[in-house]
Amino acid sequence: MSEQHPQSPRPASLRQKAEAHFREREEMSREKITALTHEEMGTLLQELRVHQIELEIQNEELRRAQVDLTASRAHYFDLYDMAPVGYVTVSEAGLIIESNLTAATLLGVKRPSLAKQPVSRFILKEDQDIFYLLKNEPGESGWPTCDLRMVKPDGTTFWANLKKVSAHGENGEPLRRIVLSDITWRKQAEEEVRSLNADLLSSEERLRELNALGEILILPNPIEKKFKLVTDAVVRVFGADFARIWIIKPGDRCQTGCPHAQVAEGPHMCRFRDKCLHLLASSGRYTHTDGGVHARVPFGCYKIGKIATGEEFGFLTNEATTDPRVHDHAWAKELGLTSFAGYCLIDASSNPVGVLALFSKQAISKNQDLLLRGFAHLAALTLIASRSEEMVRVASIYSRNLIETSLDPLVTISAEGKITDVNAATEKITGRNRDRLVGTDFSDYFTDPEMARSGYQKVFSEGEVIDYPLAIRHMSGSVTDVLYNASVYRNEQGEVIGVFAAARDVTERKRAEENLHKKNAEIERFTYMVSHDLKSPLVTIRTFLGYLEEDLKANKAESAAKDLGFIHGGADKMERLLNDLLEFARIGHQKVAPVRLPLQEVVGEALDLVAGQIAERGVLVEATKEPVWLHGDRSRLVQIFQNLVDNAVKFLGDQPAPRIEIGTEQEGGEIVLFVRDNGKGIDPRHQQKLFGLFEKLDPHTPGSGIGLATVSRIVEAHGGKISAQSDGPGKGATFRFTLANTERNPAS
Repeated sequence: MSEQHPQSPRPASLRQKAEAHFREREEMSREKITALTHEEMGTLLQELRVHQIELEIQNEELRRAQVDLTASRAHYFDLYDMAPVGYVTVSEAGLIIESNLTAATLLGVKRPSLAKQPVSRFILKEDQDIFYLLKNEPGESGWPTCDLRMVKPDGTTFWANLKKVSAHGENGEPLRRIVLSDITWRKQAEEEVRSLNADLLSSEERLRELNALGEILILPNPIEKKFKLVTDAVVRVFGADFARIWIIKPGDRCQTGCPHAQVAEGPHMCRFRDKCLHLLASSGRYTHTDGGVHARVPFGCYKIGKIATGEEFGFLTNEATTDPRVHDHAWAKELGLTSFAGYCLIDASSNPVGVLALFSKQAISKNQDLLLRGFAHLAALTLIASRSEEMVRVASIYSRNLIETSLDPLVTISAEGKITDVNAATEKITGRNRDRLVGTDFSDYFTDPEMARSGYQKVFSEGEVIDYPLAIRHMSGSVTDVLYNASVYRNEQGEVIGVFAAARDVTERKRAEENLHKKNAEIERFTYMVSHDLKSPLVTIRTFLGYLEEDLKANKAESAAKDLGFIHGGADKMERLLNDLLEFARIGHQKVAPVRLPLQEVVGEALDLVAGQIAERGVLVEATKEPVWLHGDRSRLVQIFQNLVDNAVKFLGDQPAPRIEIGTEQEGGEIVLFVRDNGKGIDPRHQQKLFGLFEKLDPHTPGSGIGLATVSRIVEAHGGKISAQSDGPGKGATFRFTLANTERNPAS
């Protein structure tokens, strides 16, 4: 922009006086000046001095005005050049006429070089049309603005917001000016929001997989098969290229060709011959477990071996091809791998017992890292439980051998006083074989039956007896005096189910059984903890999204608010699922005193809870009035019928005369309860999926898909079984189940 420096006007009186004096000096000759009197000369000199002072004052005023003008112009150009946004003045043809320093910095070009260059040169090719629309938007309709990508001469791109504003030159002529703002941070924040939203949605599926896996791992299987289920799940759920599990065991190939044992020096030399990592499971790209290099990994070597030492309980990098902590960069590049993660498996004493590791072609997020740690912890619990199972198996064989080889009679007794098991010594001392003893009354084989009966009743009431004297009568009539040491024994729920009377102790076996129960319960508690602890990251995500919402309001508040609305909705949905999971996990773990109550009372309470659904659909419900009594947790028993009736109402379809029947049947010596409807029926292909978590045969029906799984869990916790039968679509369905201690006419 050209600059003009206008001259300051001189006062008219000063000009006139100067001209008058000049004329006087011209007219005066030297003689005339000489002829002036002394008084006239003094007057003239005084007047000239006054004029001189006036000129000096005017000169100083002009100098000060010039300094102020220079400072003002410098301040203006500082504000213009150092503004936080770029300013670009363009011609009608789109050529840059002038720019400030900020614009030159944003575009990566020195300011003089920007002159006469087209603005479009700095617009990414794919976004040229956006700029064209902005350039041709009439300014009278407001301040046109757009977001697009710009590119620097070195190829670097950034997101910018361009706003066309009106401006005027020094002479008042209109100018085309564009305000340029770097909004890369905002676009990155918006992308982070979208990424978090997608991560939340995928976390739901991963949580389902983790819960389902926890249920499967409780089942008895070899540890290799259980670990294979874990690595399969890691590959499937997280899209890993391959995943593996090693456990720490004694070195077994040091003298038989292990390649690591041959390394004599360097960081990968095997230093521990008493232990190394044994590969037990591998899924994905590599499925073998007996390869020469990876079947055994030296303890403390490579990243896997270092994780196994417990130096790092977890490791994650999303730069597998460049991270110096990853061993083979060339191999990672060849396979296109991006991330590597490894997690130490630790036991209850925080000692390392193995490693779960994976490579992936995608980056691993913080949420995924959290869930992977959960998978690693689940694998560790599985190993601990498996070792406990092996201990129980060995202890069971050992205990049976002790029982059978003991010279003293050993016997187990039920709460009703019936013999449930004996050893060879008992057969010998009574003269009767095991088949004749089991199921008979324990007190019948003593000289004093009442004293024997009082003895085992005392055990049930007090928990044990020591050196209790009794005399056993042989079938031949001979009598043997004995001292019984006896104590009660319990089931997995901690309920007393009988007495073990023996001269020897089986503490080791009971301790192993209790340990197995504890570890299995720990695995179940873990699924509960995962569901509960994931609420914390949800709260964190919501908090930071709130911050983000405030940050984005200044630019694109409406769009940001919509994004946040979707994310809050996803978070609310996940919270509902977590609440369902927490409720599901509590089944069988809350100790509630069992009660005995009539079936009609339980069914009536359940029907009251779903009365709205029944009335809305116009369903006829017929419930048996048979005097059947149930035994268990009242609220859970009601929940069984509530969920089954609610499920039946949902799937009645277009049935014009909807009907639900609740009744009982007798199968052998067992009472079977049922809920039957005349609705849509069940495709035989789907019957196996009915009781799985989150299984919804019709995705349009309300609910989270956990109702029938809850019913199945409650039935199992009450010692029963449940099944579903249907002749096919459109032919209704029947859910049949049993419950322990169900009685008919208990009063009689």
